[in-house]
Amino acid sequence: AMFISWFIYVFINKTIFKNEENELKLALTGAIFAFIYSWAFVGVSILVLEVKFLEYLLLDIPFEIALAIVNFVTIYWLYQPLNQFFKKQLNN
Repeated sequence: AMFISWFIYVFINKTIFKNEENELKLALTGAIFAFIYSWAFVGVSILVLEVKFLEYLLLDIPFEIALAIVNFVTIYWLYQPLNQFFKKQLNN
């Protein structure tokens, strides 16, 4: 589930958002990815751990929201400073 989720994230960033520099759009993508990442584990949890779907989904919603908020805030605050830092380091 984790490999599939990260593959989807890399695919989206390398195709749709290839040259995107707007931190708001990237932060929104990160927030949406939090839900995709969490939903990828639903099937695995149901099949392997034999958890009931509705119970799993209801208990996972707060964690999905927390992950989406953390992704959004982290990308929004740190994208530009880190991008400038790495560009500066590559030019030296």
